[in-house]
Amino acid sequence: MADVTARRPGPGSSGSARIAWLSAGLTVTMFAACGVLLLLTRDYQRAVYGAGGTVAALVCLAVGFVVARRQPGSPIGWLLLGWALLTPLVGVALLYSVLDYRLHHGALPFGPVAVMAESAEFGIAVLAALTVLLFPDGRSQPLYLPGGTTVPATSSGGTHPPRPPLSGGTHPPRPPLSGGTYPPRPPLGGKPSPQTPLAPPGADP
Repeated sequence: MADVTARRPGPGSSGSARIAWLSAGLTVTMFAACGVLLLLTRDYQRAVYGAGGTVAALVCLAVGFVVARRQPGSPIGWLLLGWALLTPLVGVALLYSVLDYRLHHGALPFGPVAVMAESAEFGIAVLAALTVLLFPDGRSQPLYLPGGTTVPATSSGGTHPPRPPLSGGTHPPRPPLSGGTYPPRPPLGGKPSPQTPLAPPGADP
């Protein structure tokens, strides 16, 4: 039977819902601004070039909004919402730069700001990479190396898994205890290994 208490909304669920609604509304507003600037600049070639990114952003907006509402603790939804928001932001910056410098010869305000905002396109690549790395449960996935070796991801507590034994079947040496004896090692091949006392300094071997 599923735990009913785990599905109850937490104290911050209402705040997360507001942020999700705000992000979605701002994204839709930015897309509307892109449409207005597109009509003013008539730069339809740029619109065709960015059609793929627009479709991807709309999909990210829908999926990210649902995930952020239902699972606010998962970073996947917020990464998708950020991806969807940055896409029209870059579009507005590009189209406003065209409107300012190509049609009005730099007479409009905030032209340099629009040029600088175009660099937010790098943030889209970063958010997309993080989404792929953390998909689907919001945690980093294990790294698969050549030869079938798997490097597990670090756990939530920040500790790494125990090291495997060496290729010869033996464990790495352990430091001696305060009583002068080595701790017992795990048996190899079914034979127990006796404790070896340390020789005092200056004694003959």
